[in-house]
Amino acid sequence: KESDALRFGSLYDCLLLTPSLAPDQYIVMNEEELSKGITSKNVKLTKEYKQKLADLQLKAETDGKILCSKDDWTKAEDMITRLDDEGLLDFVLTGGQPQVEFNTDVDDIPLKGFIDYLHPDYVCDSKSSRSMDKFRYDVNSFCYDIQAYIYTLVTGKPDFYWLVQEKTDPYY
Repeated sequence: KESDALRFGSLYDCLLLTPSLAPDQYIVMNEEELSKGITSKNVKLTKEYKQKLADLQLKAETDGKILCSKDDWTKAEDMITRLDDEGLLDFVLTGGQPQVEFNTDVDDIPLKGFIDYLHPDYVCDSKSSRSMDKFRYDVNSFCYDIQAYIYTLVTGKPDFYWLVQEKTDPYY
């Protein structure tokens, strides 16, 4: 189900795990360019702004890209910088493969997806969260436990880790 949280999580994963692919997958909105020439107190409510935004969205779709805000792009970059500053990028995301696709049957049930990070010793799934304290509830609400089970089943790796990070500064 599409949502702002899912779109941000996809952007974050792309910038974290496959940053060289991001320019081919995303168009970053330039708010200044969209607002240029519009004189209104609430620029985003004007027909002209909405038309420029619709045109940009159409261009993104035509080019097979996803439109994202500059704020989301910057937040994802800042979150990744925090991981790097803490040494977690090298500690967790070294020696394996990002975005490993699987397409297999388990007990005659077809399973298809992408594993965020497959290390020779473990499976790691990146999650951006509203709160570290509430992540344990998110596991249940969004069936992350089932996802973890499937990933370990498909890969044969008994060890699974979530790399969880808050989406609010200071990005714990």
